[in-house]
Amino acid sequence: MLSTLILALTLLVSGDVPHPRHIDPIQYPLAARLSHTQGTVVAHLVLDSEGRVTRVSVSGHPMLADAVEVWLKGWTFEVGGKNTADIVVEFKLVGEARYYNAETLVTYDLPGRVTVVTQPPVCDHCRDDK
Repeated sequence: MLSTLILALTLLVSGDVPHPRHIDPIQYPLAARLSHTQGTVVAHLVLDSEGRVTRVSVSGHPMLADAVEVWLKGWTFEVGGKNTADIVVEFKLVGEARYYNAETLVTYDLPGRVTVVTQPPVCDHCRDDK
């Protein structure tokens, strides 16, 4: 109920900008987490009249960009006047390092920003600068 209200208010404020109707879940890409890769991916989407993603172009670190491209293909949008959308996805590693079961927190600042945060992995071959 609350998410429907937020979506409706967002639509009123931003006019003809497409807004997500369905969002698939995402996890921090495992290879990126294990290699301590963080960064920002900028995605440009082209939508059909039904709000399905027909084309995605991404820029950013390849490990992160590939995951974002696959992820965004599962989204659908409420299409107003525009049939394109831009989404910025930021990946961050924060907190205490964990061997297993890292928790992922995804924050949506719709219609165009998503932040994906998880704990870094334990690095058993890194220098200890303490």
